[in-house]
Amino acid sequence: MISLHRLFTEKHQKFRTIKEEEMFDSAPNLEYLRSFSMVVKYGSVAGAVNKSKLSLPTLSRHIKLLEAELGASLFSRTNNGMMITEIGEQVYATSKILFQTAADLHSDVLQSKANKSGIVKIVASTGIAAIILPQIFNSADLLSSDIQLHLATTHNVTDELLGENDIAIQTHRPTNLNLIASRIGEIALGAYASATYLDAMGAPSSLSDLKDHRIIGGLETKSFRDIVDQSFGSNVSNQAFHLSCENHSVAWQMVLAGCGIGFTHISYGDNEPRVKRVLKILPTLDLPIWLVAHQEINNSHRIRFIYDLISNGINKA
Repeated sequence: MISLHRLFTEKHQKFRTIKEEEMFDSAPNLEYLRSFSMVVKYGSVAGAVNKSKLSLPTLSRHIKLLEAELGASLFSRTNNGMMITEIGEQVYATSKILFQTAADLHSDVLQSKANKSGIVKIVASTGIAAIILPQIFNSADLLSSDIQLHLATTHNVTDELLGENDIAIQTHRPTNLNLIASRIGEIALGAYASATYLDAMGAPSSLSDLKDHRIIGGLETKSFRDIVDQSFGSNVSNQAFHLSCENHSVAWQMVLAGCGIGFTHISYGDNEPRVKRVLKILPTLDLPIWLVAHQEINNSHRIRFIYDLISNGINKA
């Protein structure tokens, strides 16, 4: 019995050793192969004509051309009609695998497009939303998808808020152990003041000088103050926050207006010409970032896509 593998190797000089660049030229014509498969499936050329948009002469010509390409007879012609040959059976078996693979590929592409559509609800602290997310959500992969993002902001993201959303971005570890949580990075914060404020009050040159300055707080209250106290010590205590604002964007506007010294991401503050970073001799304040989601995240490709996009984006920020 001549195997299908032998048929192709004899026709195309060792099928398994065909170079990739020659593969497409050496493969049989898929249109001819499809016509042949339809004839086998529907029992005759006439049967295939009824199920396709091709004419009888076209189908007959395709089979003859395929036989010429393969160098083998796929049907034996008798007075009683066409009978598939042993080689024809092998070609048909392989063609079914080929066309099933093509159909699966088409289905996978359609499913992939469907997975990148729909709504993803995110809740984040105002500071992270204002400073970090714009640099992430301009991703070409996201812009080319059909995903709709619904972003809610708050000064204090809690475990309860995630219940209404798909993803939470927060500065503390969740207390609910049933949630998926990853510490994906830190926000490096610096202290900044406007030229107006510095002209009026001068620039602090040491931690002890901060007691004579107005401090503006505008990130998640407890996490932010804990980090400030750890980095700057007791000179910047709760009482030293002369202006506390739950909205980071509003607090930053206060800094720009000359109301005091405030804190923001160094990549943002260092590129803002209207402010100057103070106390550069001190280490930056590293505010942790936690990415939190429900256990069911792996059942939704679109939520997983956004989760990974945020995680990778913050790691690069």
